[in-house]
Amino acid sequence: MKGNIIYIAIIILLVFYFVFGSNGLLKYNELLDIKVSYEQQINELEIKISELEKRIELLKKDKEYLETEIKKELNMAKPNEDLYIIIDEQTDSNRDNSTD
Repeated sequence: MKGNIIYIAIIILLVFYFVFGSNGLLKYNELLDIKVSYEQQINELEIKISELEKRIELLKKDKEYLETEIKKELNMAKPNEDLYIIIDEQTDSNRDNSTD
């Protein structure tokens, strides 16, 4: 009888360890969630890399695209072109408030 109680106690302790221990089921599920999160981030970054690679190719090969991007990024225009810069009042007021 006493031996059975010891075996039952050992089994309960082992089950408790396998569920709640440092390498138990709860920790395993937590690590699976982290893995899924990292896989999502990897997929998103791979898509972004692909888009950037396409943009690089366009910048290398398409002069019109390159010119358009330069105009957008640097707010530049050719001598015979007019340049219009549209200022968003909400963004502009946020800048004013952040300098206080």
